[in-house]
Amino acid sequence: MGCLNLRSIVQCPHCHFKVTERMSTTQQVREWQCPACHKSVQASPGACCIFCEYGTVPCPAVQQGKGAH
Repeated sequence: MGCLNLRSIVQCPHCHFKVTERMSTTQQVREWQCPACHKSVQASPGACCIFCEYGTVPCPAVQQGKGAH
């Protein structure tokens, strides 16, 4: 198994601000607050986390083939 990429650029669906965030290897992040517009962003019911829905890199679970994308 290769190395995990733990950084993803997350784009706010409200204001389109982009920021690089570090992903956790132990828990899913289903809610995130945009540092620019301060709105709360939640993953859709079909997405496992905000990184898989709004990020440039899927979460570690998906990278390892353990999560639903």
